[in-house]
Order: sequence, then C-alpha cells, then structure tokens
Amino acid sequence: MAIQITEEKNCTGCTACQAVCPVSCIAMQEDAKGFLYPSVDYDLCIECGLCERTCPLLKPISQENKVLSVYAAKAKDKEILRKSSSGGMFIPLSDAMLKEGGVVYGAAFNPLMEVSHCRCTTFTERDRCVGSKYVQSNLVGVLDQVKKDLNEKRPVLFTGTPCQVAGLLSFLAQTNTDTSLLVCCDVFCFGVPSPKVWKDYLKQVEREKGEPVKEAFFRDKTYGWADFSLRLETEHTASVEKNNENAYMQLFLQRLINRPSCFDCHFSNLDRKGDLSIGDYWGIEHSMPDFFESNGVSVTLVNSQKGKAWMEKIKDTLSLRESNLNDCMQPVLSGPTAQPIGYESFWKQYARSGFGEERT
Repeated sequence: MAIQITEEKNCTGCTACQAVCPVSCIAMQEDAKGFLYPSVDYDLCIECGLCERTCPLLKPISQENKVLSVYAAKAKDKEILRKSSSGGMFIPLSDAMLKEGGVVYGAAFNPLMEVSHCRCTTFTERDRCVGSKYVQSNLVGVLDQVKKDLNEKRPVLFTGTPCQVAGLLSFLAQTNTDTSLLVCCDVFCFGVPSPKVWKDYLKQVEREKGEPVKEAFFRDKTYGWADFSLRLETEHTASVEKNNENAYMQLFLQRLINRPSCFDCHFSNLDRKGDLSIGDYWGIEHSMPDFFESNGVSVTLVNSQKGKAWMEKIKDTLSLRESNLNDCMQPVLSGPTAQPIGYESFWKQYARSGFGEERT
C-alpha cells in the first residue's frame, strides 16, 4: 500500500517517503496553502510499502537519545554573535565539521528567495545557512545527497527542524545507511510558515520598492536580540521592521501561516532526535543575569555521546555555562502549539484575497 495523506496534520513534508521509493513514483506537490505533500503515481507504484514504513509519523524511529546536559552558550567572537540568530552555536559547529573535510547541510535562500536545504563544503557556502529562516525549507533531493555522502565516508552535519531530522534518520535507517559519521542538530521550532505566503509577501514588497529583494534576515539585531527585526535588502535599499510591526512576522507569530502538522507536532518534547538541540535561551536574564548578552544567548541540549564529543570539539570557541531543564524550559519542549481559532477562516480569506488585503 502506498502512503496516503488523509489529513493535513499527518504529514510534515520531510520527503522521507519520496526519497525511499525504489521506483520514484512519489512526487512532492504543493497544496493551496503552499506546503508540500506526497503524491503517488499509482501506475508506477509496486506497493512495496517502503514509504509507509519510512514515515516518521506512521513508524516513529526508536532512539536512545536523552538530554545528558544543558548549556547556556554564546560565541566568543563578537562578529559571529552579531550575525547569528541567538548565541552563535551553528557557526562553530559547522566550522569544525568543514575543517575535518565534512559536509554541512542547512536551510538557505536560493536566488529566487525560496528556502531549501543546501549542501555546503566551503565556508562561503555555509554562510548562506547562518540565521533562522521563518519559512518551511524544501528537502526534495537532500536526503539522498546525505546518504551518498555517508556512503562515501564523508562526515556530515545536518541541521534542521526536529521533524526534518526525524525524516532523515528514518530514511537512513530504512536504507541501512551507516550513520556513525552523521551529526544531527535540531533547532527549537515554533512551527514552519508557508512558502507561498512568504513568496506573496515578497511580491508585495517588491511592488512597493520597485525592485526584487536580494537578502532577508529574520533575526536582525538592530534593536537587540530580544526585540529582533526582519531586515530586507534590495540592490539599492535596506529596510528594518521589528517583528511586532511587520505584516509577515505578525502572521507567523500568530501561528496563522504554520503548517497544519505543527499543531499536532510529535517532536515538541524532550525526546530529541538530534545529537544536539539549539535555540534561544529566553529568560536567561532571570536565571543567569550575569551571563546575559544583549546580542543573544543560545540554549544547547546535549542528547547523545556523539553530541557530547562535538561540544568538546568546539568548547574553546564558546563561553559556556552549565544549566538545567527547569531554567531553560520553553513551550516547544513540552508540547505542540495550539491551532489559533481563526486559522481556517484566515486561509479561506487568503484564498480569495491573497497577501496584503484587508482581513476581518
């Protein structure tokens, strides 16, 4: 039986089912909200069942990961700290991987300002992955690339949302791929917004500015880490709007443009899929006021012996302070966010009027 998505909440768009299909009969197709879901060509399907067995929601992978230690972390290099979303954990991790001849995978903008995961073997390529991207990243084709690198004995650092990490690990387990050289780092995730809404928002901005947007920084620190802003750059202009003043960010923060599966998330808990988990250390000004940094502090969960080994490799580049789960606990570690009351009505109106029109 081929995989069938009867409810939107039952698919995270991880692409594991597509990647594992031996006859390439599954394509990821965009729905009306702009999210990707598997579509099966039944003329090609051989009903092997691999897609269903690989889905991390239908067949959750068993792991022995548990939170071994918790750190507050911030990069010692002030420039790394400035351009990172919070405390700058990703750059030291990816630096270490690249210096060992490894490969880094992360979310980046392509020339069309769409977000997808990319394969990086140089520091310049890696720099495209620095910073949060508040748009769901496209993983089509990426899981196979990771598998190929691992089969060629290349060390790999994969960063992504917990559901993306779970999809990758399910795919690699189903294909009997040796993961001893794989390091996974999942990010604290409040939900993934619609690529369609992001694209429509950019079109509106480009109409106003008269030229295309070339760069976007969702966590610009002009007004500080806690009061982060969206910075957009064109060839001739740059604009910065605080998140509570920007139309796109308001839709995201109100959870109106998140993927339906985010409201039934299987991964917003302490059963982390990554060897490391990183996010903003919100509230550190109360729990560790002497460690607070206006440009950001990361919370890092070490979830495996592999994660512990990699923290040891990068510790000299960081200011670290041991912490605990009680002090760093956030809603994304204790359960999925609730679907907002106006979610369905928002999407009905969006289908009629698109972005930027008056909504009631």
